[in-house]
Formats: sequence, structure tokens, C-alpha cells
Amino acid sequence: MRNKYREQFEDHKYLFHYTTVESLLFILVNKVLKFNKVDNFNDLSESIRNVYVKFFASCLTYSAEESIPLWHIYANKENGIRIGFPNKEIFNGDFYFFNDNGEKEEVDFKSIGKVLYGQVEYNDELVLKSPSEGTDSVRLTNVYHMACQKRKVWAYEEELRFFVVDNEQYSKNAKCLYFKLNNDFFDSLTITFNPFMPEYKKSVIKEFVRSLNLNNIKFEESSLKGTIR
Repeated sequence: MRNKYREQFEDHKYLFHYTTVESLLFILVNKVLKFNKVDNFNDLSESIRNVYVKFFASCLTYSAEESIPLWHIYANKENGIRIGFPNKEIFNGDFYFFNDNGEKEEVDFKSIGKVLYGQVEYNDELVLKSPSEGTDSVRLTNVYHMACQKRKVWAYEEELRFFVVDNEQYSKNAKCLYFKLNNDFFDSLTITFNPFMPEYKKSVIKEFVRSLNLNNIKFEESSLKGTIR
């Protein structure tokens, strides 16, 4: 069955993610990608669109051109980076989360089916409609309408998403899930430094990456370096 959200996602050769240096270190050390619960997203309207089903997502962008808003919002100005990687299978097959007691709980990937993906559609009329239809006894949810539709005000993000549907087994115990990454992910990873980042911090990041023996990771300067403040 044709799915425009998946097809548009698959059209992009590279995916990009803006984040902080601390989050980068967590990714490199633990070899995981974080999926946040929808209730913790910046767009508060997403968490109230559907009261019947929730989801966890890792948010990316398809724009190879650097985004000034994304640098400021998600990469904490001089303390941020952007990672880029080819659009191919990146997940190992397992994930974990931390429960209310701070204990790590490992989960078999098969328990949630699989990681879904799609390109976000920006349409103010669509997001006013619930992605779920039916009665309390029989209710169907279009998960792509739930996870891949946003208001036009967010269109500048040019967003893509990996996401998993929450069956309430994890929503009560987890604010986020950590999906394990395969080794190929790190062999083809590029780290772009924030245009505001001081040189000493770049050196620290490079040295840390070398200490992890992740020797195939590439580094590049921001194309915006020296042009904005």
C-alpha cells in the first residue's frame, strides 16, 4: 500500500540531527539514539491531538543546508553540533529505558514491532483532526497521521521522524526510549561543529572520539562560521 510519508522519507540520501555536545557524547558512548515521548515535545499541541495512542520519536531534518533556527533551538548555540549520516538501516534491534526508580530496563525489539519512519507534513487543517476513529470498544488510529502531521508554523524544521507507537507498556514508565545503533552508523557519521563553537571545544570532541576508537567519524566546520552572531 502506498504511503507518502515513508516514500518521501526514503527519497532523502542523508539525514541530519541537531543536538548538544552532551547528547552527542551519550550517543557515542552508549551507541544509541534517543526517542522522546510525544508528551515532551516542543509543540504542546502534539501531545493532546490523540488521547488514545501515544508515540516516541527521534526527530531529524532532511535539509543539508544548515539552519540558523535549528542551531539556536536544538544545539544550544556554542554547545551544539549537527550529525549527518546516510539514510539506511541504522538500528541494532534492541532498546532500553529508565524506570521511575532510575533502573535500566532492557526490552526485546520484537515487543513493539519495528521502528517506523516518515516525513512530516505541515497542514493546519489536518492537525485539527484526530488520527483516531471509532468507539471505545473498536478504535483505529492512523499512526502516520498521528506522528507525521504538524502545524505550518513548524515548517522551517523540514522534519523527518523515526517513531514507534506506544502500547502503554512503556508510557507509564518512560519519558524516552534508547534504541541501539549498529556499527555501520558510526562508520559513516559526520559531525558538523556549531558556527559559534570555540576551537578548544572542537579539539576536546575530536580527542574524545579518538579515545573511543571511532576512527571513521568525519568532522567539518559549519558553513555559517564567521557569518552570523
